[in-house]
Amino acid sequence: MEPLLIWLFLIVLPIILFFHYLERAPYKGWKRFHTSFNNEEYFKVIHTLNTAGIAYRSKAVPNQRTSPEYYDHAIQIDIYVKDEDYHDAEKAFTK
Repeated sequence: MEPLLIWLFLIVLPIILFFHYLERAPYKGWKRFHTSFNNEEYFKVIHTLNTAGIAYRSKAVPNQRTSPEYYDHAIQIDIYVKDEDYHDAEKAFTK
């Protein structure tokens, strides 16, 4: 391997790993519970979690589809619950 490629690998890889860690760090100890693609579904899930007294976090991920038939699904919202509350959240939805 070329020395330039080795140096590039040694510099770029840690930078990529660092930014990957920064993106995932706020969700350490949290597990993705549900993914919704519209507001109505999102608010139903949030209401059920609030009623059960379960803490949650949400993360909006823009969807790259620009076609008009996907307008209602233009955003993806991931809902996270704490690891220890995951079973209680599942139980709240099976009632």
